[in-house]
Amino acid sequence: MSHSPFPAVNKIPNHIARLALLPMAIFSAATVAVEDDVYLAELTNNTVNSVTNVTNRPGYDNQPHFSEDGKALLFTSMYPVSDKLTDKDAEKVQTDSMRYHIDSAAISNLTNSSASEYSPTITPDGKHFSVIRVGDDGRQLLHRYPYKSTANNAELQGETILKDVFDVGYHVWLNQDELLLFVLGEPMMLQRASVETGKTAMVDTDIGRTLRALPETVASTPQFSYTKAKGDRWQLKVYQADTKTVTEHSMLPGHNMYYAWHPDGSLLSASEAKVMVNRQWQHKDEWQLFADFSEQCQGSITRMVVSDDSSKLAFVCSVPAANPEK
Repeated sequence: MSHSPFPAVNKIPNHIARLALLPMAIFSAATVAVEDDVYLAELTNNTVNSVTNVTNRPGYDNQPHFSEDGKALLFTSMYPVSDKLTDKDAEKVQTDSMRYHIDSAAISNLTNSSASEYSPTITPDGKHFSVIRVGDDGRQLLHRYPYKSTANNAELQGETILKDVFDVGYHVWLNQDELLLFVLGEPMMLQRASVETGKTAMVDTDIGRTLRALPETVASTPQFSYTKAKGDRWQLKVYQADTKTVTEHSMLPGHNMYYAWHPDGSLLSASEAKVMVNRQWQHKDEWQLFADFSEQCQGSITRMVVSDDSSKLAFVCSVPAANPEK
């Protein structure tokens, strides 16, 4: 039996599960404790063949991202730094970047560092993965690790990029040098940044937590998407990287701010435990059922991502924790 990458703890306390959202500073006092699990659905011609609970443990597992070859799934896991935590030790939690090997179902810890990392994302060169790293001072900086490094040397080989850009929440790579960043503040900001120059430029404000590249099937030039608050809902917007222009498109279903792109150019989002699809997102709010995961997910689907070959859908099921603390 392979060694588990997670600490030997029976259950992550609810007060710790709640802390999973705090480093991203998008948290309200009314939010209840939740249990987040990462699921992987195998697809054939957009039909679900099987569904696996990849993490299947109490607490916070989130932010799935496929490797470049589609053979692995990266995600973020939070756990106590000790299996003997008390309420007074609630701040002693750790997040690391994990890798799920799809063929073997083995999970390994990619970082195993002294800091907390979020949002593991393969970089354009395919040789690294970037994360949001929370430093000792609480600042959230963009960091980069070698993808092929082992847990024993990953931290030594990592480096901070964009050292003067603080409070980064989420990111997507535009090219080898540039990114779009979700930057925390009042309001939340979308900024374009250059690693080479360290300079940033404002693109938009009041944005949601999902930044994506559009598939080539619908984007002949580099285009990237995000959502923007519109009343109590979220509207999809597309940023043209070459012209630096923004266009407005479909509203997401319900109050959901999370979405993903299907490689065929369709837009996916969720309504409770159902994944919905909009094939006319450029002009219409026409959402249809893509897949119903109500049997597997007893809560709501939030983040999701589709593999480049359309054979896999990873999603996060968020369920209110049993007896959450008030």
